Amino acid sequence: MLQPNVLQSPVSPSSALPAASAGLPPLDSQAFLKLLVTQLQHQDPLSPADPSETVQQLAALTQVSSLQEISALLRQLLGKGSSYDPAAWLGRSALVPSSKALPREDGSYAGEVLVDGPTELDITFTDANGVVVHTEHHVSAAKGAISFNWEGRVNGGAVKGPLTISVASHGGMPASVGVWTTVTSVRGPGGSSALVETPLGSFTPDVVIDLK
Repeated sequence: MLQPNVLQSPVSPSSALPAASAGLPPLDSQAFLKLLVTQLQHQDPLSPADPSETVQQLAALTQVSSLQEISALLRQLLGKGSSYDPAAWLGRSALVPSSKALPREDGSYAGEVLVDGPTELDITFTDANGVVVHTEHHVSAAKGAISFNWEGRVNGGAVKGPLTISVASHGGMPASVGVWTTVTSVRGPGGSSALVETPLGSFTPDVVIDLK
């Protein structure tokens, strides 16, 4: 008498998952679905997998996937939290649109000039008496920002501000000049209606070019 072939006992997707202690990376949704399809293809026809259990596992997988996406979004927003909350800008350096500059804590003057294409620039620093204290030449091969950072010293002595920054362009007009300053306080209800106070004056958060 022929004996029926011995079939493997069915394995549920949950029992097929590798144990956490095995040191294997967790399954993502694609790997789980492949494992599920393989299990269904090789299930025991005399004892098939419970459809309700499969549906529950799929629902759980969808929920976990959604939670992971929400968690990633929250981490992204938290990482940018200071950009959305001007109150968190206190004491930080802000790049603001201004042709006036004051020395930073180390006595230097720094900022950026935004150009609309390839150009050569002469950046000139003039004191309150109209005396040119520093000039530097920059070349830009493409559209973008040209950074400048002058130590703020002439003949070994610190140059006191405020200084006026002027830009002469040779081929293309600079779109704007921004200088780095320190956020000393924040006034107002918060958000875009707040006023960011700096030694160079007050600015709304939306005109602040950069923050660090």
